[in-house]
Order: sequence, then C-alpha cells, then structure tokens
Amino acid sequence: MLLASAHFGGPGIGSGLAAEIARLAPSCGVSTLHLQTERLDGGLYRRLGWRPLEPLRHHGLEVLVMEKYVGAATAHSNGGTES
Repeated sequence: MLLASAHFGGPGIGSGLAAEIARLAPSCGVSTLHLQTERLDGGLYRRLGWRPLEPLRHHGLEVLVMEKYVGAATAHSNGGTES
C-alpha cells in the first residue's frame, strides 16, 4: 500500500511514484494495479492512464476505485518452483 499526502508532494512526485510502481509490478508477479482516490474524476490517475471501475463509500468517504494494466507478470506464481 502506498499513501501519498499532498502536504509532502511537489511537482511530479505523485506521477513519478505511480510510474515506478507500474514499472516494478510485473517483476513482482502483478499484472494489474488497483487504487482508490478521493478525486471522483480520477484526477492525476486518469491522466496517467488509470481506468475508473466504480465509485463507492469507504469509511464514510466517497472514493473512486481505479485500475491499470501494467503488463504480464514475470515473477514465478508457483512459489518459485520450476515446472
């Protein structure tokens, strides 16, 4: 889980973090990323190619759940054993 506060951000921090996570995910066995944002229009994530899935209420907040396909997973999903 990654949480980024606007208080600690700056120009390009959020997009840089999102890009690095998307780059590393396939090597960790992940092909699709999911997130939730309080920006119901998708904000930064929509501009970065994330697809909205559904708005919902989470812990009293209206949020938007989004996903992004980042490529075929390359890590072994069978516990590291060869088949």
